Order: sequence, then structure tokens, then C-alpha cells
Amino acid sequence: MNEQEHRTPPESFLLLKFGRRIYTKDGVEGSFDFDASAADALTAEFNSRSRDLVIDFEHSTLSGNEAPAAGWIDRLEKTAEGLTAHVKYWTDKAKEYLTQGEYRYFSPTLLFEHGGKTPAALHSVALTNHPALHGVDALVANDNQPKTRKDTTMDQELQDAIRKVLGDTALALTDADGEKAVAAKLSALADELPVLREKAAKCDELQAARTEAEKLSLFDRGLKRRAFCNAQKAALMKLPLEDLREFEKNTPDNAALPLPLPKPEKQGSAYALTPEEKKIASKMCLTNEQFAEIKKQYCSKENE
Repeated sequence: MNEQEHRTPPESFLLLKFGRRIYTKDGVEGSFDFDASAADALTAEFNSRSRDLVIDFEHSTLSGNEAPAAGWIDRLEKTAEGLTAHVKYWTDKAKEYLTQGEYRYFSPTLLFEHGGKTPAALHSVALTNHPALHGVDALVANDNQPKTRKDTTMDQELQDAIRKVLGDTALALTDADGEKAVAAKLSALADELPVLREKAAKCDELQAARTEAEKLSLFDRGLKRRAFCNAQKAALMKLPLEDLREFEKNTPDNAALPLPLPKPEKQGSAYALTPEEKKIASKMCLTNEQFAEIKKQYCSKENE
């Protein structure tokens, strides 16, 4: 069985894929986004005419001259991939061209609204070997099977991750043009990364400096109220900002030097702390030795 016998004209074909569709017309490249709502609009407009849509040769219907049909489309259907056209029948001439590989591609004629960005109606479809749309599949199944290229179907989770990085839900990631668009965007993003990392590092430094400055401000405020003392500074500055803010807010004035202090009992060269004083030292983030030293200095002044 030769290759020609494998080329069977399709009963249906994917007319428009979802995503960013790129085209070249009169040497100028353009694009439009095609999504589920646009597919619904084309289908509704097609159904409203209540007649089959012509498939012609080389857009001959647009010329106004004799334009024999290559086939007829009797319905449009929305699928997960895009908008599919169902062929009512192909003419014998079209079948011969497709079977022999003399015509391989198709080109939809779309009518647009909103400044040429939103497809609103499907005028006709043409058999052609030079479609304006990029990434159009061949019409017959045998010509749609690459001989050397490996399957490039992308895992859905990977597609979602790439769209999240690029912020473009309209990207068509499973065709050649979509891959080129993704590669270009990723390359541009890679070029920006060193600058973005440098900016992020500077932002982190500035945030750290602001946090440190606010901590110092809170400590100084507590110091002026005698809620804190200098012996607490190292320990308090290690606290998270929110914790230090709460601690400063809830610590009463003069808490750093509770008065009056009882006469200390000397034990060698140190001053013993009462159980109550040990609790106070703990609440002030002081060691017993630090609190005892403060107590010693206070008592020395009392005895002068």
C-alpha cells in the first residue's frame, strides 16, 4: 500500500486552536487571541445562517468570480483544543487533490470586530498550500504524522507552571509557534533575572535596615520610660519586630528599676536575689547576675 492511499480527506478538522494565533498577510505579521468565548461567537453566527459553509480553492469565493466548492462544512464544534469544523462532504476534485498531496493545508477567512482583534464570523475556508495562519496542521492524517520529530505534547502541570511564570494564559504551548513564543519570552526573562535579583537583594537590605531602625526606636522609647535598661538591649534586639513592639507596649514605666528594693543580703562578693526578684529579672530578659549587679549599684547609692 503506497503513501497516497493513506491520505484520506478528513471528516472533521481543527479549524482554529485556542491561544495566541499568529498570521502573515501581505508580508505583515499580526496576531489575535482565540478563546472559548470567541469559539462560541463564531459557532452562534454560523448557526444563525442556517446553511452550510463553503470550502473553496485558494479563497476564490472572495473574488466574486466563478468559485467551485471543494467541500461543505455543516457544523462547528468547540473542543478542548479549539474550534472543529465537520465536513458534510468533499467534492471529487478536492478528494483527488488531497489524496495525491497536491493540496495539504487550509485557511479560514475570518471577519473581525473590535479593531481587528476579535474574530466575529467565519466567511469561508479555503484549500491552499500557503495558509496565512501559522502552525496550521495538514488536512490529511498521514501528513500530520512527523517522521523525525519526537512527540512534543507538554504535560499540563508544566504548561500551567510556564503560564504562571510568564503571566500569559493565552499562550499556545503545544504547537511549534507556541513553543517559539514561549522560548522568546523565557529568553527575555532570563536576560532580566540578574537585574531582578540585584533589585531583590537591595530590597531585602532596605527592609532589614528599616526593621533594625524600628527596633532601635522601640528600645530607645522603652529606655526613656525606664521600661528597659541597657543590659537588656542585646536580648531585646534579637526578638522579632512584632514581639518587641508588643513587649514595649505592655511593659510599664520604670519596670527596669522596681522601687523600693529591699536591703540585699551579701553572700561573699555578690548580692542574693529573692524569688520575686528572680521573676522580675526573667520578665526583663535579664540574667540573675545582671539584675544583681543593678541591685548592687542601686543599694550602693542608697548607702552613700
